[in-house]
Amino acid sequence: MLSLERLIILLLSKKTVITSKEFISLLADLSFTSQSIRNSLTKLKKLAYITSTERASYTLTDKGIKANNGYRMKDNYYNIKWNGKWLIILIGIPETLRSKRDYFRNFLLNIGFGYLYKSVYVFPWNISNQLFDIIDTLEIEEYLTISISQEFILNKISAEGISSSNSVRRLWNIDEIHNKYEEKQIWLEENQKLINTSIYEKQQYHSLLFSRYLSLIVLQEEFINQDPMLPPEFLPGNWLGTKVLHDIDQQITYIEKILSTDNYYSLYISNEINQNFKTRS
Repeated sequence: MLSLERLIILLLSKKTVITSKEFISLLADLSFTSQSIRNSLTKLKKLAYITSTERASYTLTDKGIKANNGYRMKDNYYNIKWNGKWLIILIGIPETLRSKRDYFRNFLLNIGFGYLYKSVYVFPWNISNQLFDIIDTLEIEEYLTISISQEFILNKISAEGISSSNSVRRLWNIDEIHNKYEEKQIWLEENQKLINTSIYEKQQYHSLLFSRYLSLIVLQEEFINQDPMLPPEFLPGNWLGTKVLHDIDQQITYIEKILSTDNYYSLYISNEINQNFKTRS
């Protein structure tokens, strides 16, 4: 589960202004207390991620909007045909800037880069433009070399099941990612049953659906951020990533269609997002 602060920023990215009472109503079903929600609002305000437009009403600042955009560095690349090129980053940050170096290395690993060799990281999709903000913020441009290439003269990255010093199993912990997908596939099956049942339940119907909607959005974001989304030729035959992300998207769309016809939904989601759902429908 993402942090409470991240959820608050996520909600404010969906609706321009939200009151503290609305936050408490929305997040109560995710087991957050009213006091923890108020504390997080105060913290985010002190950090200048949000501001109060009027008493007990909040909106994102420019800093908060930038932070929200930075949480998801990637799209769902399972929907895109790979062009055969690898994004390669070579890091030469000196020991005097060790904290920046460690931060950037961990950042790359957390968004799915493979650790090729010491100070060399590789990724199958070109997200170099998305990296520029953090590179600029850390002021490390002069210590990085970024290349995009499909040529490996020696020790190319090899597919699952092929013995190689640069196999995908060495570069990425695909077993751990697969286990997470397997666990959530079971949860999604149960979640679909619950969603179907809730449609016929009048009491707490809206809050339950919106709670499930939030949970799905969070789950989708976590998987997209953590999964390198390797091209299919590099993945084991039983890989669940494509199916699980597809099922998450289907459930999100299903709930959006239900809630978009109801007044409760329009209270919490902006007109812009609501129009987007109608377009997708």
